[in-house]
Amino acid sequence: MSGIDWRFYINDQLIDEPIGWDAVELSLQRSSTYYGLDIIYGKDLTFTGIGAELIKEAFSINDIDAELNFLVTSTCDDWNTSSLFFDGIINCTFYKESESEVSILIESSGLQRDFKNNLSIPVSMDAFESLNGSTLTSIYPYDIGLHSKDLIKRTKLAGGYNYSDSYTIINPDNLFCILPFGEIQGDELDGANLALFPTITSDRQNTNPGYVFKAKEAVDLEISYDFVGSIRERFAADRSYYLAIHYRIGPPFEGPHPTLIDLGLKDLFGNTTMNQPINSQGTLNISLPEGGEFYIFIQFFHFFYSTSVVLNSTITVNFSKCDLTFKAVTKEKPSITKGIQLYEAFYKISEYITGVTDCFRSNFFGRLNSVIPYSQNGCGAWVALTNGLNIRNMLDKEGNKFPIVCSFEDLYNACNAIWPLGLKIERENGKEYIRIEPRSYFFNPQAIISLPNVSGITTSPNPEDYYNQFECGYSKTNLNTGGINGIDEFNSIRNYSIPKNKAQKKLSAVSDIATSGYLIEQTRRAQFSELPTTDFETDNDLFFICLNTSEVTSDLYTDPPEVTTYQAGEVSERDENFSSITNLISPETVYNLRISPVRMAKNWYPVIRGTIVNKTNPVLKFLSGTFNYQVESTLLYACNNSIGTDKEDQDLNDSVVEDSTPIYEPIIYEFEYPLSFPEFNSIANNSEKAIAFSCNGSNYQIGFIKSLSYQPNTEGGIASFKLIKGSCAVGSFDEGFDDGFNIGNC
Repeated sequence: MSGIDWRFYINDQLIDEPIGWDAVELSLQRSSTYYGLDIIYGKDLTFTGIGAELIKEAFSINDIDAELNFLVTSTCDDWNTSSLFFDGIINCTFYKESESEVSILIESSGLQRDFKNNLSIPVSMDAFESLNGSTLTSIYPYDIGLHSKDLIKRTKLAGGYNYSDSYTIINPDNLFCILPFGEIQGDELDGANLALFPTITSDRQNTNPGYVFKAKEAVDLEISYDFVGSIRERFAADRSYYLAIHYRIGPPFEGPHPTLIDLGLKDLFGNTTMNQPINSQGTLNISLPEGGEFYIFIQFFHFFYSTSVVLNSTITVNFSKCDLTFKAVTKEKPSITKGIQLYEAFYKISEYITGVTDCFRSNFFGRLNSVIPYSQNGCGAWVALTNGLNIRNMLDKEGNKFPIVCSFEDLYNACNAIWPLGLKIERENGKEYIRIEPRSYFFNPQAIISLPNVSGITTSPNPEDYYNQFECGYSKTNLNTGGINGIDEFNSIRNYSIPKNKAQKKLSAVSDIATSGYLIEQTRRAQFSELPTTDFETDNDLFFICLNTSEVTSDLYTDPPEVTTYQAGEVSERDENFSSITNLISPETVYNLRISPVRMAKNWYPVIRGTIVNKTNPVLKFLSGTFNYQVESTLLYACNNSIGTDKEDQDLNDSVVEDSTPIYEPIIYEFEYPLSFPEFNSIANNSEKAIAFSCNGSNYQIGFIKSLSYQPNTEGGIASFKLIKGSCAVGSFDEGFDDGFNIGNC
């Protein structure tokens, strides 16, 4: 035997060693989802004596609902230094009684078990009690100021498709003809009107053809036109025509009228035909006051050289295309939303699903002023979680704001898409915590143990970590109506190729929590609509909002504007952390540029880099994207790989990514090696750190545990290692290293 002394307790009562404990196997397994390591305990155990009686009694009272605490302590010398080895439960769902014995399954208890069982449960950020009824820490969402983002709104009139109409003329004549707009294709500006040409009377000079747009409020318009057609007339006489397309801003209609398209003066003689083509595209910029009207029409002014001609001619107008688009940049007053910062969101959900107070830690999301203060603000700080109902300030029947609801799983997955993360349950001073940190935290190149003279090493590629494609970004970008605002949105999807010909696998990092500035603004403006309480498409969608990272003074968060100083985390971030932003409409009112897809890709680059570590010129090549991937910006906020100038469609390589060192390489090393129980415990308690190993006592390589199997009661304590290759830099290795040892010699 290994010389380990064990003691076993059921509900704090000392019992005999269960049958099967001498063959129990311990295993460290790296999660393929969360990248932290779990300690897994093997096979069922069989209890006799007092242990069996305690289990039988509990089962007789509560059958499969019975649970008993099972505790194991260990020591290698005397009981004065005994330490907790296992704290779990006996699960009576797997109860099996045979004469004086009871066979049953043991499971880890407490935080880890409840956490894993309840990952997908939706949690309200307003909750004050946990699942098991315990009181939660008093942290709740708070009001966050939201600035107004400029939105482009459009109204389009379209028609003229094979349109034809004829007009009888007199001599002389001044005829006005409305253009044949056949339908309204969207009216975001709420001002469209399909003007009808009135009956032509002898008073044609003052005939009003009707307006095609009326401003609901004062607005600057860019009007685009696209006209394709012709004007035709045939008559046996000498005559002259002047043709033009005019526009008019507001009544009265009397001329003269500004000319949009001058079709010129036509002199015709005898029995000839006038066939004037129209093929004109362009833009017109005007300003309309509130209630101002816009008219557009064709004017025919003509006369016959012979005054004896009175009536007998017709003009035929044909259009195959007649489109008119009104576009305006609009702004709405600022507002507030209820939101909760990411650290507090994870903290609250963790308490709720486990029933354990103060059980979450993260340097990455922590802040100087988070519920558990940290010595500095993490790179994932200053981002808030909210939802559509709160962005548009909806209230329930009791006049309260709606709760923000999210599961741990959904929040983690969305954050992991932006910053590749890892998670594990760790113990500190006897208390367990859920810890979330960047992926690199769980692949720490500091070696926790050195294994010299390892023999029988098997090396093989790890297919799970080879990719030839990468996609990142955000799944929801714009309302189903689409439009120009969606086209300008940059927080959408990006696709890259990875130069690995034999791999046929895509790595996907797409967040289902929205960050689109246009989607935020469209949702925000719903509160100012004529029907503010009507259901809106994004009501139940979750959103991330980047917040100001330091003190900011602005008048853009109040109505009427008032210069106000805000502390970090009190208002939405705009462009204050950027020295330049180009190829974006209204960059000064941007939302969430700090977590744009190219910066997501840069965060993921060290994860992907191991796949192409042997390439001479490794490059993550941009292939395609949705909506606006021409945005270029320079970020001053120095965190991770996010600082610097980036364009959304740029390729990524070592020269543009600040920290391009591979976190690990997709190579697996397998071998067996003798391990003492204290050594196993040391590895288990520092599972994020590397294992240094060598086949000859020098030229050490480092690897990270993928799995480690160990039987503590077997003589010699042979352990089976499966390690993920670590990236090394050249350096000498000292056998006397301690935890400060960083990287071995490759």
